[in-house]
Amino acid sequence: MKKSSTKSRLLPLLVTLLIAVLVSFGGCDGGSTTGYEPDHNEEPDTSDTSEPFTDMELDSVAPDGQLETVTWNLEGYGVRGQGPGNEVQQTENILQVIDSLRADLYGFQEVHNLEDLHRFVNAMSGYRGFVAEFISQDQRTAFAYNTATIDSISSGAITEGQDANAWASGRFPFYFEFEYSYQNTITPIYAVVIHAKAFDDESSYERRSRRRKICTPTSPNKNRMQISFFLGIITMT
Repeated sequence: MKKSSTKSRLLPLLVTLLIAVLVSFGGCDGGSTTGYEPDHNEEPDTSDTSEPFTDMELDSVAPDGQLETVTWNLEGYGVRGQGPGNEVQQTENILQVIDSLRADLYGFQEVHNLEDLHRFVNAMSGYRGFVAEFISQDQRTAFAYNTATIDSISSGAITEGQDANAWASGRFPFYFEFEYSYQNTITPIYAVVIHAKAFDDESSYERRSRRRKICTPTSPNKNRMQISFFLGIITMT
């Protein structure tokens, strides 16, 4: 997709669109923590049987040695009766924003299912995507990643020690284990995307307060990554 003046018009909108409601994960030194033990240990399901939804097609993103990441709440994408009425226009707006960012990894909130995710991932040349199938609600979390830089290993829910009610009745943190490659260097990474309980009423606050800290692997060969950022700023230790 060729760049145009559309990009400059979209940039002021990005600050609003890409601020997802996330929490920064605390460290693992004492306090209420839970081990990083996923419920599943299998490669994500990125299979696709959906029909093309838009004529747009984005250019592939070449590796540059920088793992660029984005988190974005898509506001009920694919959930009938929620979000914009014109779903084709919504999809094309999403693609225009993605084309302006050209990130390697996207962590999404509020995607209905895998078929809906593929509506726009199919238009992203060289990308694959998968959703948190363990979430029974219509608003699921999801990942999309650049296959030129990322090799998927496994994904799943983080539930050990967690209270389902504190995570909006079962929207547990969703992890993605992968290897990031550039030239002759391969870096193993875990990413975690969350969709925390919303609203500022006392009951919602009390539920959020029961979340437990999430600890990523501590073995020497594992980097720790937290998707708790805006506009692709990441935390790695």
